[in-house]
Amino acid sequence: MAFIGALVFCLFPADTTHSFLTHALGLQASIMFLLVAGHLYLSGKRILSYFMILGALLTYESPFMVFLGVPLLKSKTRWDGSFRRELARHLAVMVGIFAVVAVIRVAMGEERVTEIGTSVDSLVGISSTVVRSLVIGPAAGIALLLYGPIRVLLHLNLQLLVGFLACLGFFIWVLRRLDMGRPGDQQEYRVAFRSRIFRCSGTVRTFSIYSELAKLFLAALAMLCLAYALSFTHFPPTARYGRGTSVHLAAAFGGALAVACVFSFVLSVAKAYRIKQYALVAAAVYLSLLVTYRLSIQLDFIQAWRNQQFFWSSVIETSPDMRGDTVIFVQDHDLPKTRYIRSNSWADPIILSQLFEFPVQWQAHPRLFVVQGDWTERVVREANELKWEVPTATWWSHWEVLPSSNVILLEMQDGKLVRRFGSIDVGGVVFELKPLPPGSTLNWRVKPLYTYLIGQAGLHPPAQPIEESRSGTASPR
Repeated sequence: MAFIGALVFCLFPADTTHSFLTHALGLQASIMFLLVAGHLYLSGKRILSYFMILGALLTYESPFMVFLGVPLLKSKTRWDGSFRRELARHLAVMVGIFAVVAVIRVAMGEERVTEIGTSVDSLVGISSTVVRSLVIGPAAGIALLLYGPIRVLLHLNLQLLVGFLACLGFFIWVLRRLDMGRPGDQQEYRVAFRSRIFRCSGTVRTFSIYSELAKLFLAALAMLCLAYALSFTHFPPTARYGRGTSVHLAAAFGGALAVACVFSFVLSVAKAYRIKQYALVAAAVYLSLLVTYRLSIQLDFIQAWRNQQFFWSSVIETSPDMRGDTVIFVQDHDLPKTRYIRSNSWADPIILSQLFEFPVQWQAHPRLFVVQGDWTERVVREANELKWEVPTATWWSHWEVLPSSNVILLEMQDGKLVRRFGSIDVGGVVFELKPLPPGSTLNWRVKPLYTYLIGQAGLHPPAQPIEESRSGTASPR
């Protein structure tokens, strides 16, 4: 059970953001706080566990709510009055921690908290969203446990097939050597039941392992629901790929535990009925498909890197005459795209500044924007000027004047990024694009990002940086 649970936890297919560096530094740290806090609580160090789970609340909040269900993991503890009192104390402490942090955030004017509002209508709306999230989220998480493996089967290629077969052999070998236990080795357990509605009563004989698995499975479902208690900022929690799947981050704990309980039950019963080999193969196939699904995500990241190398190398090649206030528009039609991570994003406007050391005399740096094909329809005319709304990046969205004869327009043609020249119609106005002066070259010193994004096969700028002369032309320092 521990082996399968750990694997499913690490390979949880609902969250596809494991490879995001920002998530590794922030979101995954919150999961670490949850795991350590849970271990401390179950080890009897409850006070220390509450200080540890506070770390989750201060990094990424959703795992904090999962900790509410940690007392349920005591599978060998009877859920009697003493246990209910412990659960009530645990809930009171957790509510107190959450309330204190919420008050501090409100006092500090944290934007995410203040945007929620304190009016009756906003609180009612949030409560309704939370209730729906507690239902929609777990349903989506369980569905994605099957979606990942099924998608692999529908998009299988040679690389994925090799990975699947290698994992399948390994998991069959490992699972055959694990002790699955069997009902005959467990203590017999009697469960009494009585129903006034159906007017029946009696006892059912089972084994203690099944009673413990049933409690753990219920605990897993409860923790799976709690994982979505704070997902009202990402409602509905149904994302299947991309950054939005971080809403499923905390569900990895309860989801992995639930899958481990199911497989443990199936393998135990299969061993009792002497069909263990078939159950082992089924478990190995599922785990291998999870690994292969993760491999497909990593391959998508590799393709995104290649797309970016192609994109920015083409931009540099086609726009050697860029200057301080140059605006580069790239139409997004036919641009290479990826599924699990964007090849282009909000960061595009600041990339050129990270590739080159531009002259300090420039008050602005060239910026690049990937735009829709109808981008000219959102340009407005004021007096004799054309203005467009600059999207949010490391600045807030605002309006700027389109610099005449200093706009470069790029688009895909026959698999290549090409530059358009001449003029275009912008809101009924003839707008001149930036011409390409003969002999234009980029001679700026490169920054560290250049090596990773463009590579050694790109441009080879001089060792010395260049500064712009008073005449406006570039000359060596």
